[in-house]
Amino acid sequence: MLKKPSRKATARPSVDIERLAHKLANLPDAPALPQRTDTQRYLIEQLRDPLLRAATQHGYSVQRLADLLREEGITIHPSTLRRYLGPLGHRPARQRRSTPVSEPHAAVSESRSPDAFQGSATASKPENPPTPPFPPAIHLSSRFTPKPEVSYDELIRQGEARHKQRDEPASEPALRFSDKNAHHE
Repeated sequence: MLKKPSRKATARPSVDIERLAHKLANLPDAPALPQRTDTQRYLIEQLRDPLLRAATQHGYSVQRLADLLREEGITIHPSTLRRYLGPLGHRPARQRRSTPVSEPHAAVSESRSPDAFQGSATASKPENPPTPPFPPAIHLSSRFTPKPEVSYDELIRQGEARHKQRDEPASEPALRFSDKNAHHE
């Protein structure tokens, strides 16, 4: 049977690297291909500046821009639009509104009672809101149980006992490979 040569074993053609590099460096410019004007990419390229301005200065998302284009008859997926537009640059970060710390909500039974509605109009905030309860202790469901601490002297004694057990000859001689085969012949 013939053995198939491995890829590493196959002979590679001898290449003059310097000559090839010189040839590649001196290639003339490729002839310009006529630009197609019937493509979606061409349309987006014509609208590139207004689209980028809408995204960066006015805060429009690519999804919203794709929706606007679709309304005008240019159906394009947002990911395709993003790819055609390229990097959008640094968009000004929208200001996050700080959310005030809200008071704890009343229980459902209290909030649905008629008294709660009447009192809420005239009730004022308590001066010292109640402190939130501590989070519950973490419950681990592992089965690991640590061993009790063993003194260094006890650890050494246990190690020596194991070492002695290992060095003592076994009460029965271990079967050797040749002994196993003798019984099965």
